[in-house]
Amino acid sequence: MNRRSAPLLCLVWMVGCGGEQAPSSTPTPQAVVETPTPTSQALPSPSAGATVPCTPRAGASDALTGYGATSAAWSSHHRADPNHADFFLPALNDGEDRYTSVMCTPAGRVIAYHLNFQPLITVAAARQAFRSELPPDAVLVYDTVDAGCEHIQYRSVSLAHGFADSDPAGVADAAIILPDDPRQPSAVGTVFIDARVGLHETPAGC
Repeated sequence: MNRRSAPLLCLVWMVGCGGEQAPSSTPTPQAVVETPTPTSQALPSPSAGATVPCTPRAGASDALTGYGATSAAWSSHHRADPNHADFFLPALNDGEDRYTSVMCTPAGRVIAYHLNFQPLITVAAARQAFRSELPPDAVLVYDTVDAGCEHIQYRSVSLAHGFADSDPAGVADAAIILPDDPRQPSAVGTVFIDARVGLHETPAGC
């Protein structure tokens, strides 16, 4: 099975201004004020090394129970696989678990995992499955296809609040590997969920 690491992303807006100068016999050089172009890379994204495997733990409850949840809140809504520390049930027909490679930020919030399906599901069902993992206030940023992958990004105020130390833009990304034959109705086995790129950025390929 493909594995992805999960790192993260953000957005800063800045505005410049200028003014007029009274005419004189000897022109005075004008100060040049540049207006920076808005960019989603203005704030640094966490590196791949800034995540750790999520393991079951007890603790205070959290409003988020899926993507972005504290590891304690996640553990209270997902049953751990006793044979794999960062895998969570249910077990699927092929022996794989529904949730694998579940990763947390150093602060203990779930920021990446593989969402698996067996039997395979349609691309439309995979999109819906990704959305169901996110908070209710998540809004779609983009849904695009590149090099055999569909990339989807959402943004959420709830995620921005929860990830204030690592992903203040509050984004969640998904990659779905598309079937070679578009006529094949059910061909998706895994949705890769993380915060790998910045707001409005799209990764290259899968």
